[in-house]
Parts: sequence; C-alpha cells; structure tokens
Amino acid sequence: MPIEVRGAEHYLECNRILSCSAIPIIGPQGNVLGVLDLSGPAETHHAHALGLVRLAAEQIEHRHFEQDFGGADVVRLHVDPAMLGTSREGILVFEDGRLKAANRHGLALIGRQYDAIGKTSWADLFRDRLAAFADGGSLKRENGTTLVGRLDGFRKVPAPASRVARPVPPAVPRPIFDLEASHAIARAVRLLDAAVPVLIRGETGTGKEIFARAAHAGCARSDKPLIAVNCAALPETLMEAELFGYQAGAFTGARPGGSKGYLREADGGVLFLDEIGDMPLTLQTKLLRALQEREVVPLGGGRAVPVDFMLICATNRNLRDFVEAGTFRSDLYFRIAQYSFELPPLRHRADRAQLVDELWDSLGARSRRNTLTQECRAQLVNYEWPGNFRQLVGCLRAMLALCEAGETLTIDALPSDVRFGVTISEKSLPHREKALSTLEAITATAMQDALRAAKGNVSLAARQLGVSRSTLYRRMQS
Repeated sequence: MPIEVRGAEHYLECNRILSCSAIPIIGPQGNVLGVLDLSGPAETHHAHALGLVRLAAEQIEHRHFEQDFGGADVVRLHVDPAMLGTSREGILVFEDGRLKAANRHGLALIGRQYDAIGKTSWADLFRDRLAAFADGGSLKRENGTTLVGRLDGFRKVPAPASRVARPVPPAVPRPIFDLEASHAIARAVRLLDAAVPVLIRGETGTGKEIFARAAHAGCARSDKPLIAVNCAALPETLMEAELFGYQAGAFTGARPGGSKGYLREADGGVLFLDEIGDMPLTLQTKLLRALQEREVVPLGGGRAVPVDFMLICATNRNLRDFVEAGTFRSDLYFRIAQYSFELPPLRHRADRAQLVDELWDSLGARSRRNTLTQECRAQLVNYEWPGNFRQLVGCLRAMLALCEAGETLTIDALPSDVRFGVTISEKSLPHREKALSTLEAITATAMQDALRAAKGNVSLAARQLGVSRSTLYRRMQS
C-alpha cells in the first residue's frame, strides 16, 4: 500500500534528511512489479507527493491491461461513467467465468483483494449474466450497487477480434445545466448533424464532457460510439500512437496486432478531444491533416484509412492566446472552433441554491433521510467552488459517505477547505476584489508573513518558505 516516511521517521539516520513517498506497482495478477518513490528535502512538506506517485502508479498499472489476454473477457467499469477510459476505471479480466486479472480499482469496486484472483467467479460477484452486461453496459453487484462500463472481447457469436467501442451514458448526477445551457446543447446537436465542429470552453469542472455527451446523445449519431480522449492525460511520447494508431512492430512494446487508435475507433460516431490545448504542435499538424483529408495514416506506415466522425473539442485555456504565442496552430484553431460554447463557472450561476438541493437529493440523501442545517447549506451555496461542479459533487459524495442515515449534517461535516474557504460574498468585498483564488491568497499571505518575520530579508524569507530567492522575487512581482 502507499506509504509516506518523513525525516526522522526513517530507520537509517543518513536518510533522515529526506521525505519519501512510495507506492508499489502491481501487475494484473497481483504480483509486485516494482516500487515508485519520490523523495525530497525533509524540511519541506511535499503535500502532493504521495498523490503524484499514486497517480503515476495507477497509470502504469492501467497500461498493463492493454496487453492481449487471449480472448478473455475484459470488463471496464465504474460507478461514475466519466471515469471510464481513465486510469481510475476498474478493470476485471474473466476467463471461463473466473477472475483471471484485475487492477486495484476493479477490486475495490467488487470489495475484494488481490487474493481473489483465480478463486472468484462472475456469479460470486454479480447478479446479472455476462451476456446481459455486454448488451446493456450496466450490472448490479450482489449487494445491489449499480456499475456501468463496457466489455471487451465478449463473443456471443463469432465476430472480428477488434474491440467494439460502446456508447457510454452521461455522467450522473447531472442536474447541472440551466435553461440557457439546455438551449446550447440543442444548438450543438444541430451543428453536429450539419457536420460543424464544436468547441466547448470553460474552467475545470464546469461540465464540458457532460455537455459533449449530452450533445452526442441527441445527435443523429447517438447510436454510434462517443470516443472521449483527454489530451492532457496522454503521455506526449505515446500520444501519436494512441490517437492515430500504429502498425504491428511500430515501436518497442507495441501490441503484436497493432492498434486502431482513437480516431479510427470514433469512425461513424463522435470524437471528443478534451484539453485540446495540451496537444503538441507536431501532432496538431497531423490532426489538421486528418481532419482535412478525412483519413488517418497509422504510426509505422501503411495505407491511409478513411475515417468519418463528428468532432467536439474542449479546453479550459484561451486558445487565441496560444495562437498568438505560436503554441497552437491558427489553421487548426479555426477548423475546430467554427462554433464555440462557453460554460460559466459555478460561482457565476444564480441558481446555486437549487443546484445544491438537486445534487444532494440525486446522490441519495433524500432516500437516506439526510438533511443539511441552514448554516451548512448556506456555506455550500456561497462557497466559490474553484473546482466547479466536479468539486461540489465530490464534496457532497464525501459528506454522505461519512454520515449515518437519518443524520442532519452541520457545518462541521464540510471538508475544511470548504468550511473555512472564501465565499462569493467575501470576494465581493473591496479588499477581496483582486484575489484570484483561495490558493493564491494563501500563497500571498505566506510570503508576506515570511518577509515580515525576516524583517525584509528576501534570502532568509525564501529559505523559510523552502523556495529559491528568484522564485520569491517573481511571485512578489506577479
């Protein structure tokens, strides 16, 4: 399991200058493949180090499930459809109805440990038959929990060996769009049906992917796959192979049979490129060519393959600034941004109180008879939510997970960053007008306190903060 060892907690005295965060990398059969460690100076608290190594290990483990499992049934599932296709999805591999391999998220979803591999059958875990899951994309655990996902490799009748991409239902809960956004989705549907590319802009967590899935569900290609790709989550060295596919033997570690790539998987349906601003310039050129020619040339050569898909892109960046800076091709920008939609951040929504109530009920609070005190609800409504809907839904889920049925939750049930965070009303005060975010405000306060304690000595203040003097100077001037 992941572990963090700080300074004097180390057994060896020579290592007490370090703060170390480490996690084992687990193979598909539960065997330990290695350990990933991130170390830094003990005098600096590395708050996110353990989270970084955990994320990196999950991505490494996720890649191991791209191997061929010899015709076994590979189940990809989650309670939240938005997690499918990411390193957070659960993966279970069944051969002749028995669990053959799994990742840590898959085991957590079925309430098992790695020792269940080879001993547990499909019937031990799920009420539904495997064939029913292949048809419907959802199933129930033996405890009643509903999971959604897709099944790779299942054969009711002989069929080609290629993986069939299935449409994934929109993420739930989803009472996040107001009337204006609903009208925008309707316009997006008409644009997709007219083969006009759509660009969705908005801060992280504003529901860009949910918007895209809703547009796909309403368009003429709703019965075809929606292939969602997060460009920011793809390693730059592998992005070309993932997007455009590759021939067998194109590079070390390539699958024996090659790979179609996301653009070919979207053929006949809709391709959703999230965080398009993170795509390297070299790949922007190849994407532009694919969009113009309506064909894809896989990595490693071979003939061009025709593709037919509608395109939705999303970004939390200002792509016009990227174009002016020369980091995003202007011709690609004008091709993908023929019509743009702007999703407002949660703090700008006038119906926040209604949203909190609807999300709270949709997550199961009403059936559990859980209520919120007026003070708790007011803080949820007035908090600025820098992570927007994703942060709000995550907060509400955590609150429900930690309370008992029938309990009334007070403000003490809120996570500390929400309970003590800056509210929208506070930011409207004159002395808050120029505060960019809670994190930046904390950073500015810490710098001011350090400089005050060091009596203006920048070098001493920088050492106390654990940053270089140049970094402190730069932050003071920004």
